[in-house]
Amino acid sequence: MNVAKEHIDAVSDDRGVKGNTCWIAVRRAYAHALERSDQGAERARAAIVLRQSALEIEATGRRRTKVPLVEIARAKTDKEAREGLERWKSRHPEVVPHLEPADVLVDAMRGRSSAWYRIRVNLIHVPAEQRPPPEPLEVDYDPWAAYRGRR
Repeated sequence: MNVAKEHIDAVSDDRGVKGNTCWIAVRRAYAHALERSDQGAERARAAIVLRQSALEIEATGRRRTKVPLVEIARAKTDKEAREGLERWKSRHPEVVPHLEPADVLVDAMRGRSSAWYRIRVNLIHVPAEQRPPPEPLEVDYDPWAAYRGRR
């Protein structure tokens, strides 16, 4: 399967944009060309792998995280979001000792005319059997609610 990996890398890494959705068409075209080539079964397998990688990217169109992140809160103010985080921590005391300072991600998100805050927790340092399942948000602010239906 080395040929498959070489061909995928050649198409994916061109210009250093591995996984970028703009290369889906390139991957499809290349896979089609490989299937039609006279180079044998190895290239046909490479084409199948290449086509599957294009479909995986295309499936959702959204980024996929490779770490276990749990979104805790979306709030209008930083204070509300952090209060939601504290309530989440009190409900999951078994998780707190495993968290490092860098595992709590506080994002100030820019809205149309103001900022809102999102808190996520990276559970990578928490053993898999102790990770809490995703729950409804502790604070669920919708920054777009005022703009729906104004078109």
